[in-house]
Amino acid sequence: MKPLRLLRSGALVAALAAPAACHLDALFHAPGSSGPQAVSPDVAALLLVFTVQPRNALPGATIQPPVQLTAVDTLGYAATNFTGVVRLMIGHDGSVLGNATLSGTTSVVARAGVATFGDLSIVQPGVNYTLKAGFGTRAPIAESAPFTIGP
Repeated sequence: MKPLRLLRSGALVAALAAPAACHLDALFHAPGSSGPQAVSPDVAALLLVFTVQPRNALPGATIQPPVQLTAVDTLGYAATNFTGVVRLMIGHDGSVLGNATLSGTTSVVARAGVATFGDLSIVQPGVNYTLKAGFGTRAPIAESAPFTIGP
């Protein structure tokens, strides 16, 4: 995993690899300082991380264990004060006809920064499905690892 580092006016110098858990470092050059300074601002949730990835399941069966996402701040710590809506959708449709539907509760309110989706299922068999997640109605910002729906 590569850390996300911000220098000077926020220029991005390294990308974040898709983590199961992540830590982000924010470093800034303060005026008159001799080098980067660590910051610890009181920040809101910035990213979503799949902390429990979807696993293979039978068609129509509930995906177990429940899929879980954690909201994290710019430093990579769980944003335990986040209580907003997190939404899931199919990212890559692994079905033969490309018409799969994600069933169950696809929008939940996070508790202490964690969103748990306990009743998700997909009826159409397929391989390399992924799920995408976003904050409320905003564009998705996280994608799960691939999984299979089938025997």
